Amino acid sequence: MLIKRGLVIITLLITAGVAVTPRKASLEPCARIVGDEPITHTSVTPYLGGRGPGDQIGTTAYEYQANGSFGQRIMVDDYGQAHINWMWQDYPGQTMRYCAWNARFTDGSYYGETQACPSYTGYVQLDVTRDANPDNQRTVIVYHEFGAPNYLSWLDIDGGNVWGTWPNNPTTINQNYYVWPYVCAASNGNIVMATGDYNADALHLFVTTDEGASWTAITDIDSCACLSQFLRASHNSDKVVFVYTSFITDSIAGGQLDNDVYYMLSTDGGATWGSRINITNYQPSDTVRAYCNVNAIFDDSDNLHIVWAGRKVDAGGYYEASKIFHWDEVSGNITVVNSPSTYYSEPGGWWIATATSPSPGAWRMPADQPQLVCDANDGT
Repeated sequence: MLIKRGLVIITLLITAGVAVTPRKASLEPCARIVGDEPITHTSVTPYLGGRGPGDQIGTTAYEYQANGSFGQRIMVDDYGQAHINWMWQDYPGQTMRYCAWNARFTDGSYYGETQACPSYTGYVQLDVTRDANPDNQRTVIVYHEFGAPNYLSWLDIDGGNVWGTWPNNPTTINQNYYVWPYVCAASNGNIVMATGDYNADALHLFVTTDEGASWTAITDIDSCACLSQFLRASHNSDKVVFVYTSFITDSIAGGQLDNDVYYMLSTDGGATWGSRINITNYQPSDTVRAYCNVNAIFDDSDNLHIVWAGRKVDAGGYYEASKIFHWDEVSGNITVVNSPSTYYSEPGGWWIATATSPSPGAWRMPADQPQLVCDANDGT
């Protein structure tokens, strides 16, 4: 498995300068983890200004919010209300963790920070059901239970539209050590969950047609040393996409650094799936490999878009230089999204963590964790 540390605020700016000597990162494979290990913080990314203060939705003492892909912890329903969750931890004791939930109403007011699951749990994700009547659009949360002997993935659904009735009726796929869950709610009422695996380099895909009362195992994906799973449901059809990375070689860090980006598509809400599609097909001569940071969305024309963070490959095998890449199914082209040239001089267009710039942290890259949203005005 992999360990990633970083602030909840994920925007990362590189200090201006011309020195581009990359840091030398540890390439030892991360020990397998189940989420309850203590975290030792060695560095903090500084706040560099330039952003608004936003609204405080709650508190936490735990900035280690996700392993692998950042995922989704905010979703807007058809009323324009924001459903939000995050992993809460107490301070200064730091003895408890759970899924915290909040909602922002259309008038700008908030429901209030709410405990949404039993302790000791965390590593949370969410979506919102796609009922035609917005009154019935409810928060769907998933979370990860840790505490021997149980390491399980759980799902819960609010009793109504921003009712905040938590816990409501938590259900589990009941597979021990299938943890780090990600979730999406399809338009036909199905709910899809993807998990990692403590005991194998594998990801697992499940679907429920009855809101978690029963689960169907869809497939197991091997050769996945990273917790890269990400799910997204279309808001225009019954399409669901499962995106992840699968290693090309296990010669560096147990396969955690050299990956291609794959996706699988369902057109019936996750009941059946198409074949695995490799959209990168990186070759030995390429200067890029994917890590774990993937995200996807369907635009208003129901076309699929995928983004990911790619690390620079060089003779030293370092991953302290990166770019953000975008692919769409219409063009089939891969394009570079970011351009760090406004921050420092680097002819190749890479974001680079240098000997004098802030470190991105363990198992992080200078530019990573991209997110996709659809513009409410024009559907792009």
